[in-house]
Amino acid sequence: MVKGPLLLEIGLHPQVASATSTAMILFTSSATTIQFIVLGMLPYDYAAWYGAVGFVGGIVGQLGLSYLIRRFRKTAFVLFVIAGVIGVSGSVMGVLGVRDILNHGFRGFRSLCYNV
Repeated sequence: MVKGPLLLEIGLHPQVASATSTAMILFTSSATTIQFIVLGMLPYDYAAWYGAVGFVGGIVGQLGLSYLIRRFRKTAFVLFVIAGVIGVSGSVMGVLGVRDILNHGFRGFRSLCYNV
């Protein structure tokens, strides 16, 4: 979520910034997935489900955004998508944080492990 706006700020074209940040995320998530596979910690049923949903979502998003850019000849749709993802993610994190505080109280800044 940080890479896209940062690349836009340094002057990259919106489509280039989006593709570059997506490639970075692909490499990072691939490395993490390989680590989980090597350690035997990857539940394959979840991986298949999330992989399929992510693949279909990526195809639909790519085709939809390409259609909008071609039809209206505006690359601003890429900026709107990036801003929307950041806005929704920030809102959801805030709501979940408040819900966690209401349900469990403020835990402070300490270890996330309960037995420590």
